Parts: sequence; structure tokens; C-alpha cells
Amino acid sequence: MRALVLAALALLLAAPVAAADTQSASSGAVAATLSWERGDDGVTDMRVTVTRAGAIAYEAPIDPRGCERATCTPSGTGDRSVNTADLDGDGDPEVLVDVYWGGAHCCTVSRILRWDGARYVPIDRNWGNTSYRLEDLDGDGRPELRSADDRFSYLYGSYAATVRPVQVLTLQDGQLVDVTRSYPAVIREDRARNGRLARNAGRYGRTAYAAWAADRYLLGERRATLQALRRLARRGRLRTDLGNSSRRAQRRWIARLDRDLRRFGYSG
Repeated sequence: MRALVLAALALLLAAPVAAADTQSASSGAVAATLSWERGDDGVTDMRVTVTRAGAIAYEAPIDPRGCERATCTPSGTGDRSVNTADLDGDGDPEVLVDVYWGGAHCCTVSRILRWDGARYVPIDRNWGNTSYRLEDLDGDGRPELRSADDRFSYLYGSYAATVRPVQVLTLQDGQLVDVTRSYPAVIREDRARNGRLARNAGRYGRTAYAAWAADRYLLGERRATLQALRRLARRGRLRTDLGNSSRRAQRRWIARLDRDLRRFGYSG
């Protein structure tokens, strides 16, 4: 009997012990803590607890769609996976929790907790192949979420060649809203960057020209952009790392790009 007890104790001592980790953030009377356990099988039991003036106002697992399994790990903006920021300018900070669901290059998922006056309401955002950073782009003390348009991933070339135009989101009435058009200086900066990439990208230039064109469409330059792209096609500059790069194919691609940009809301 004693031998059986000793054997069982040895098994217990040999079993892997999950290590608990936490990250915290606070703003004013609001404090948030993300906790999780990390063992040999990955990360488990990711939970967030939010207190208001010291009293627990929200406590729940972090399990947005795609992050229900152990391959999903904390992965935040910068070095943090939990942040607090007043995204909608109502004086009450939101809680942002960022997780990464694993894979070669996808995906960061954010859960934003917004106080509606009585409780915290979760808002999930899958950033796809991109992520975001918080920036106060207009200096009003309210940060925007600066990202890139993931709809461009794989669209005009391989993933490795993909270039995405800038995208700016803000929290309005409990929803994340695309407000990129409201920041022309940011768009012009992105247009210049994408233009430089396109001119120096060789056979990868088509995806950079697509992002450059998207920026110009947002600035109301659709007609001039189409003219510029047609000149580039005549010179054979709109090549791709995938498929047909003949001049005729390049002209067809311009028509497709124009349709896509109008469908995506870049024109108008």
C-alpha cells in the first residue's frame, strides 16, 4: 500500500505545473488585469477582470471567435496585451485585450470592453493579417486605432508581396467605424510611402501601386490615378509576382482595381 502511495505521489510531482501570468493596466478609477496559465500544452484560462473604484465590474474568459484553443496566446500592441484608453471620448476608459490565435501570419484579435453606464459590453475585432496601434492623430486627447486594410492581403499578389493602405478606426456609439478619410495628412504620408515602395519593388510593384491608388482615391484623385496607372501599364510597370504580366493583362488589372476600390468604398 505504501508503495502505491509513493508511486502516486511521484506521478503528481512529475506532472507539469501550469505557470500563472498576469498583466495589468489602469486609467483613473478603472483597472484591468489579464491572467492566464501557461503549461506544456499551451496557454489556458485567459481571463480579464475589470474593477471600477475597487469593485469588480466585469470578469470573464477571453475567448473571441478563433481564440478558443490553447494555441491562442496573449499578444498585445507593443509589449502589452491589456490596455486602457478612452476611445470614444466619453470620459470613461475602455479596456482593450489583444490576443494572437496562432498560425504563420494571422491573426491578432482584440476584445474591447466598453462601459454602457450599467455594464461592460464586449466588442471583438479580428485584425486578420494586420494589427493596430493607438495614436492620437488629431491631438484631441482621444486615441484612434491606426491599422491597415486587410482586404488587400493576397488580393493582387502573394502574401509576401502584399502592401496594404492605411486604415484608421474609431469607436462611435459602441461600434468601430472607419474614419480614414477624415485624416488626409495620414493618407498623404501613406501615399508617399506606397509610391516609393511601388517604384522600387520590381515585379512586386503591383500590390504597392494598388495601395498607392487606394490612398489617392480617398483623397479624391480617382481620375488622375487611373490616368497615371494607364501610363505605367504602357511602360510595363504594373508587373506581378503571380500570373500574367503582359501589358494587356496590366490594363485589365487596372479595371479590376478600379472596381474593387469603388466596391470597398475608396471612391465617393
